[in-house]
Amino acid sequence: MITVRRYLPTALTLTRIPLAAGAAWFLWEGGAHGVAFGLLAAAVLTDVLDGYFARRFDAVSLAGKTLDPLVDKVSIALVGVVLVAKYNVPWWLFAGVVARDVAIVVGGAVLWRRRNDVQPSNVWGKAAAAAMAAYGLIAIWVPGGVIRTAALVTVIILGAASCLSYAKRFWDMARAKTNRPDLQ
Repeated sequence: MITVRRYLPTALTLTRIPLAAGAAWFLWEGGAHGVAFGLLAAAVLTDVLDGYFARRFDAVSLAGKTLDPLVDKVSIALVGVVLVAKYNVPWWLFAGVVARDVAIVVGGAVLWRRRNDVQPSNVWGKAAAAAMAAYGLIAIWVPGGVIRTAALVTVIILGAASCLSYAKRFWDMARAKTNRPDLQ
């Protein structure tokens, strides 16, 4: 029997793409920052709730563990392009975020192939994502100054910590014995 509880987490995950796309559109058009903020807040809420419901309803799945970070990365890219083009977010920061995300996806694919499992994000990754979201909001409403610079520095520091943390995890797991009998 198909139950809502089983598919609710994945449905919530997939709603993030249209929410982020809508926010990017409103930001691009300008003037409707409140609507864009509401859509981004809803996207963040779905990111919190999908994992909560997956654990609560015992509906954690390989598909969900794979889709959630990929949807996050697509959502960040959609909004990030607009922030660079319209709100003076440095292109090199966006390029660094994209490079980090590509490395995480590639590393995750390698680990999945070797270990047959998808690794969850860690505290540094979540902190970096939160800092990026905060910087994006600040970039929309604060044209410059100390607050925007402090937010930028925070993104750089937490992004670097996240990169180092994921690199260490990848290195440790790549060197560990595989979970796949066909590769032993």
